[in-house]
Amino acid sequence: MECQRDKFNIEKGTNYLNGAYMSPLLKTAEIKSIEGLQLKRDPTRIGIEHFFDATDVARGLFAQLIGAPASDSCVIIPSVSYGIANAASNIPFSSGQNIVLIGEGFPSNYYYWKRLAEQHDVKIKSVPKPADGNWNAAILNAIDKQTQVVSMCQVHWADGYVFDLPNISKVIHEQDGYLIIDGTQSIGAYPFLIEEIQPDVLVASGYKWMLGPLSLGMAYYNQRFNHGKPIEESWYNRLYSDDFQNLVKYQDQYRSGARRYEVGQAPNFALLPALIE
Repeated sequence: MECQRDKFNIEKGTNYLNGAYMSPLLKTAEIKSIEGLQLKRDPTRIGIEHFFDATDVARGLFAQLIGAPASDSCVIIPSVSYGIANAASNIPFSSGQNIVLIGEGFPSNYYYWKRLAEQHDVKIKSVPKPADGNWNAAILNAIDKQTQVVSMCQVHWADGYVFDLPNISKVIHEQDGYLIIDGTQSIGAYPFLIEEIQPDVLVASGYKWMLGPLSLGMAYYNQRFNHGKPIEESWYNRLYSDDFQNLVKYQDQYRSGARRYEVGQAPNFALLPALIE
C-alpha cells in the first residue's frame, strides 16, 4: 500500500494527474451506464421500480462489502463532503471540545469540520505524520477528554499509510466520542469490516477502488444517527416516497435508519448501474 507523491507521475507546471487518483471504469460498467441513458430516451419505459429496485441493490452490495449489519444502514451519496456534512451536522458539540483530523488529509474531510468548529467554538487538532513515523501513536496521543470526533481515513491518500482503526475506535468510543471514516482510498481494495472497526460513519466515493463513476458513492451510518436530520430535504428520503399516488400528502417523517441521509435523485439511471456493476 505504500506509495509516494512522486510515483504518481504528476507533470510539473500542469494541473494534470495522468489519471493517477482514480480507477478506470470497467467496460461492463460503461455498457450498463449507456443502457441507463438509453432508458431515459423513452420515459414511457420507466416505472416506479426503476426508482427503487436499483438503489436497494446498491445498498445491499455495499453492506455486504463492508460487513454492515443491515442494508438500511447504507445509503447512496454524491460525494464524501456530502456524507461528512450529514454526519457532522448531527453530532452535538460544546464549546471547548475538539475534532482530531489527520495532517494533509483530503480536503473533503476538512472543510465542513472547519465551518462547524467556527460555529461552535470547537478546536481542530490536525495530527501531522511524526518524525518517527508512528502516526497511529500520535493520533492516540492527540485524543483527550475534550475530543468529540476523530475524522480520518483508513489509508492516507498521499503516502499510503495504513491506520490502526480498531485501536483508535476503541479509545474514542471509551469517552462516547465519534469515529468518522473516509474510506475512499481503501474500500474495495483493503479489508474493512464494520464489526471490527466500529465506525459511527463510513463514507466512500465510488470512483476509486469501487471502480465506479464520478458523482456517486456510498455511506454507512450507525444507529446513533437513526433519528438525525439530513442536510437535504427531498421527496426521496421521506417515508412512503414509493407511493407515487400520494406524494403530495406531505410527510414529516423520514425513511427508517440511515435512509434519511440518501441523496435526492439517488436512482441515477446512468451512474447507478455503473456503480452497481
